[in-house]
Amino acid sequence: MFESMVVRRNGENFPVEASVRTVDIDGEKFYQGILRDITERKQAESELARQKNFIRQVIDSDPSLIFVKDAGGRFLLANEAMAKSYGQTAEEIVGKCNSDFIHSPEQTAAYEIAHRKC
Repeated sequence: MFESMVVRRNGENFPVEASVRTVDIDGEKFYQGILRDITERKQAESELARQKNFIRQVIDSDPSLIFVKDAGGRFLLANEAMAKSYGQTAEEIVGKCNSDFIHSPEQTAAYEIAHRKC
């Protein structure tokens, strides 16, 4: 499977997902190709990316420490203010835990308790 751009009869370009395979029928090899118009999917992906970028700009402009963690205490999301408090970028903090930045077990435990209360 792959994606490509094709041209309609009217000359308009549009995105497709192409699926190609060989089919054996009575010992004879045939090729089957299916093209799916993925215009709506590409538009939805573009809108989702636009919204994600907007939300990122909003939370990064807030000086408050904003973050989301999973049940294991790993950062799923952090704004720039939160990341800077650890001396990191927002991208660097994702996937890590407090213990990756704080080397004191007591301080790490205190941060974990405080973060659970938020």
